[in-house]
Amino acid sequence: MYALTEKLRRFRKEKGLTQQMMGEMLSMEQTTYAKIKLGKSSLRLGTALQIAAIIEKDIHEFVILPPMQNEKICHHWKEI
Repeated sequence: MYALTEKLRRFRKEKGLTQQMMGEMLSMEQTTYAKIKLGKSSLRLGTALQIAAIIEKDIHEFVILPPMQNEKICHHWKEI
């Protein structure tokens, strides 16, 4: 979680944004954004995508997405 916190802080500051500004852009209170950043509240995929758009970074630069659990399902969907 420390890596997420540091990455989000660094990316946010690179864009010249405050936590308050991030909260407003995400339509949430600054305290809610701070809880997400600190891991005290879960980071939903939709919110992660919004953050990525705001800071102009690929989501994979600050969030590790779990691999598919069943590779057969992946292959099946690729074939369709």
